Parts: sequence; structure tokens; C-alpha cells
Amino acid sequence: MREAQRVETCKTRSEIADHIRLKVIYEGLELDEIGIALADVTDDVLLFEEDGLNLDSIDGLEILAGVQREFGLSLSNVDQAFMEEHCATVGRLARMVEDLSRRGVAGNPSSNGTAGNTPPAGAVAERAVGPATDS
Repeated sequence: MREAQRVETCKTRSEIADHIRLKVIYEGLELDEIGIALADVTDDVLLFEEDGLNLDSIDGLEILAGVQREFGLSLSNVDQAFMEEHCATVGRLARMVEDLSRRGVAGNPSSNGTAGNTPPAGAVAERAVGPATDS
């Protein structure tokens, strides 16, 4: 399972951020084609604000899909509050991936680092364990 192997090769938050920055955001969104340099995609640049990269909501969905694919996560119940809290910067995305990967179980990223069963505004995340099969 390729996705799970990638999570294990990215051990630190810095390595996770580098992978998100290059593979998911820069290459995944083809930012070079719109004149954005890789050096502009820093850990703390705002991804969806005019004074940052000014990406749109479709880009946000593509980033979430890329994070799920690259790190073997499955996020559901994603809403605007989740996007604002966990997806505003590369650094926040990396922290979310690190927290979920460290737990290795279903949970929700939260600002206090704990997993709750049903947080008011967050996404339920589960580790991908392989392809679905019919029993």
C-alpha cells in the first residue's frame, strides 16, 4: 500500500510539510503554470487569502484529496470551520497529518491535540487500511 508507506517515510512535521508543499500543493495544483514559485509556498503563507497564495475553494478540495491520497487518510464531514482551522497554511496541514498519523486510529484533529468522538466542527478521519472488498 503506497500511501501508508509515504506516511511512514515522513516522520517529522517538517518532512510532512515538505511533502505537502511539493507534491500536494505545488505539483498537484501546477502552481508553476500560474507563476507561483515553490519558494513562495512556505509553512506559514496563507493559502486562501489575497495576501497569501489566493487559492480558491476548488484548490482547497484538491489539496484535501491530495493529502488523503498521499498520507492514506480518509476525511469526512469537512466543513468551512475545519478548512479554516486545519487547512489555512502548509504548517497547519502538516500538524493535522502528523496528529492523525501519530494516533493511527479514527479521530478528529483538534486544537488541543485530543481525539473526540463528535467534535462540533471538524472532520472524522480514519486511516486507510486497504481496498474495500465485498464479503
